[in-house]
Amino acid sequence: MSFATALKRVIPSPVAQEAPDGEGAATISRWQRLRAWWEGVSVEEIVALDARRAAESAARAAAAAESAVEVALAPVASSPEDAPPFDSSAWTAERIAINEMLFGAGEIRPGGVARTIDLIGSFGLGQDVNVLQIGAGLGGPARAIAIEYQGWVTGYEADADLAAAAMAPERLNVALNDTGSGMKKSKAKVKLADKARVEHADFETLSIKKNVFDCAFACEVLNTVADKARLIDVIREGLKPQGALMLYDYFVKEEHKTAPEVQRWSADGNPHPWTLTEAKAMLAGAGFDLRVVKDMTAEARSDILRAFGGFVLDHKRGDIAAPLIRPLLHVTAHWAERVALIDAGMLEVCKLQAFRTGN
Repeated sequence: MSFATALKRVIPSPVAQEAPDGEGAATISRWQRLRAWWEGVSVEEIVALDARRAAESAARAAAAAESAVEVALAPVASSPEDAPPFDSSAWTAERIAINEMLFGAGEIRPGGVARTIDLIGSFGLGQDVNVLQIGAGLGGPARAIAIEYQGWVTGYEADADLAAAAMAPERLNVALNDTGSGMKKSKAKVKLADKARVEHADFETLSIKKNVFDCAFACEVLNTVADKARLIDVIREGLKPQGALMLYDYFVKEEHKTAPEVQRWSADGNPHPWTLTEAKAMLAGAGFDLRVVKDMTAEARSDILRAFGGFVLDHKRGDIAAPLIRPLLHVTAHWAERVALIDAGMLEVCKLQAFRTGN
């Protein structure tokens, strides 16, 4: 899939504006009747004129969008046959760079720091809280929590290259002055290397200390884990009594579990998709009291569109180095496919918040 094709799948098609009184295009509005009377022509002529102008406006908007896509890329010097094989499963320096260009420093998912703070805000965290993160990525969310709440975050990441990159000095030394909550923070008070640790771990065999964490969260991770029930059990054991767990994930709609489109998505880095019903059952089976189930599909879709729309606006021809183009094509197709499945009604994104019961 080309970059232009993929990007046009995540940017909504332009639509004609409604008439001033808010009536649809199929209805003859009072505004159109007034113009017809004023100009001394038939209402049908005014309707035809408006339709022609709307079509011309939509065509201009589409052309402008395509031009924006074209100038976002630098020319590729070598032909695809000359390029080295691209491993979409490897987190190379180039792939990491493109993700940070799209989603922000330390981020590999749309939404960035603002979405992280929004998701965990319901925890009601105080200072010096002890947080567990499953799927820490490049460590951006962990560092945001450490700075925002002066807390301690232990993050586990399944990919060894990502975990190593998360603890690279250049990331630990980058100041994060605004976490998205409006509260300015001083990094000088936070030793990120100590307070926002990211370690490599296999989520199929992970074990953690018991009764240590005040809360835990996992964003877009469980659909990559085969033994989800075991991992949820491990997380529960790591939480203190009444500790909170927040899951934010993509869920396949029950009626589309076997759809070819879902199977292709599953093969693209999401090998163990699950449904919202299965998630609820696993939480109950592990001894969690599920309190919140919030549909965040619209927010997730908006995060994706905002990231790619901003990227197109911020980059001109020549801004993207040749080694970054193939990773850019891959990540664009990856997120375009998610938007397509959301729009087809096959995927939903939900936040689940539950509390550990018992001792």
